[in-house]
Amino acid sequence: MYQYKLGAHLLEGSSGEKDLLILVDSRLAMSQQSELAAKLRKQQQRGVFQIDGLEEKLVQCKQSMEELDLKLRKKLSPEGRKSLERERNLLMTKADNYEKELSVLRKENRKNAALAVAMGLLVALIYACWTM
Repeated sequence: MYQYKLGAHLLEGSSGEKDLLILVDSRLAMSQQSELAAKLRKQQQRGVFQIDGLEEKLVQCKQSMEELDLKLRKKLSPEGRKSLERERNLLMTKADNYEKELSVLRKENRKNAALAVAMGLLVALIYACWTM
């Protein structure tokens, strides 16, 4: 058994619930479950906005690298070439970091989406049992 805290309430769940990242507890009122589902949806939306922002930064970074590549093809002084190559390396590092962050955010977003679906199904199941 695992214990979870929801507000001031201490709830218990099974290891299977922990593995599925959901919590089923008979002490949760319908309004509490709906509140939890709404909170998960809000987190998911926040994640989507973060993903959009990072994707935009990544596109800008790649465009800047393409522009630098065009400049590097021209005849340049050794100092100018070195400066552009340093700038390109910095942009490549930034792009790699953005891609890593995007990967983490997408993974978290998938997890949150699965959790939101599970919570929605759980609320629907409890509602169906409640009204029978």
